[in-house]
Amino acid sequence: MLYRVLADLVLVAHFAFILFAIFGGLLVLLRFNVIWLHVPALVWGAAIVGLGAICPLTPLENSLRDMAGQQAYTGGFLEHYLLLAIYPPGLTREVQVLLAAGLVILNVIIYILVWQRMADRKRQTEKNEGHPRVLLILSTRIRGWTPARWAGRPSL
Repeated sequence: MLYRVLADLVLVAHFAFILFAIFGGLLVLLRFNVIWLHVPALVWGAAIVGLGAICPLTPLENSLRDMAGQQAYTGGFLEHYLLLAIYPPGLTREVQVLLAAGLVILNVIIYILVWQRMADRKRQTEKNEGHPRVLLILSTRIRGWTPARWAGRPSL
């Protein structure tokens, strides 16, 4: 029973990793620091799919299923769990390369959006920092003056 549960946990972790590799760039739009986790996951996922390799989690799941007395499957995770649901039978090498390219292209588009958002924030910050009224208010607050104390004084 324990090995079956562990195999199922590996399956869930594997699926979660695939979703993160595909859509993790969207999380970067919300939390930029996620980029340090997503870029390596993206590179790993694209390399595994593009090269037609088998992820190390697949043999781990198979060995746990074997220890649980269940039948292990042949091939990779995508072929066994997702191929029939998403792709027609007979995943070819060309389709795998296209999937890897699609994964990279999707995330390049997302990272372009991230870059544009960061550039917009930087421009907005620079614009606000150079505003004379903001500087006047900040300088008067620092010296202990408030705008009310300036009332009635001639303008500069």
